[in-house]
Amino acid sequence: MRELVKSPRFEAELTRAIRRGLSPDDWEHLAYLFAKYDALPDEYGEHSLTDNLQGYHDCHLAGDLVVVYKRTAKKVTLARIGKHVDVLGHRKNRGLRGWIFER
Repeated sequence: MRELVKSPRFEAELTRAIRRGLSPDDWEHLAYLFAKYDALPDEYGEHSLTDNLQGYHDCHLAGDLVVVYKRTAKKVTLARIGKHVDVLGHRKNRGLRGWIFER
């Protein structure tokens, strides 16, 4: 199983998402899938990101709730969670909102 590494920003955004109605059970199930499998089931709409987010993926957890992450053989780095527009913004026009890349 892969190790799940949550960025501090992800932790804060996850807490906010749960306060706003995200089921903790839905989150726990997705975390299990990240740790156990190489790809998510089709219903999550997993896909690679491009441009300055090369190497990152996103998936849809519930409605417009997006999770952005980077997966390697040993770990999954969870970068962001939130509404699509809040997390990714209008990438072509204004760049990414609030991104802090791994060091």
